[in-house]
Amino acid sequence: MNGKIKLDWRWMLIVLLGFWVAAPLGFAHGGAGVSAYPTTVAPEGMLFVKGEDINPDGPIVLFLEGLRGKFRLGQVEGDEDGGFKTSVAVPPDVLAGTYLLVAIGANGVSATFELVIAAGSSPVTREPREATDALLALDRAKSPQDWTIIGLVLGLSLLLGAWLIRPERGTSPQEGS
Repeated sequence: MNGKIKLDWRWMLIVLLGFWVAAPLGFAHGGAGVSAYPTTVAPEGMLFVKGEDINPDGPIVLFLEGLRGKFRLGQVEGDEDGGFKTSVAVPPDVLAGTYLLVAIGANGVSATFELVIAAGSSPVTREPREATDALLALDRAKSPQDWTIIGLVLGLSLLLGAWLIRPERGTSPQEGS
């Protein structure tokens, strides 16, 4: 070898395949988003909502949408970047269940966030908690679809790697060099 890297179609295929697989798995972050704290709240409880990249300098409507109905939470104005921070009260007539918090800008851009409305009449929490040094237990369970995709990517990677390192056919090692 003379120190130069030989670029052939196989390496380009690997790079393209990597981008193709990584892109839908969240290779990059961007776009409209909304989140809320807490993720479980009772009717009449407070939700602290944050949004980004929705409607710059314009109105953004917030509502809960689920199988048990659609409930308007209010309207906020987006800042120059389309973001906002606000707190809203969950209406008392919202039934327990899983809902999407939806933020829709007047420009048509929307974002959703899943949260749970708990049964009962007292709110789960009314204020954000203080930061602590305590470890946070995260549920990192993967769905069967996630494991299927991971298995396929690993399997294809192994097959492609084995194919790329196979010995070239029809060549013999040079003797005495």
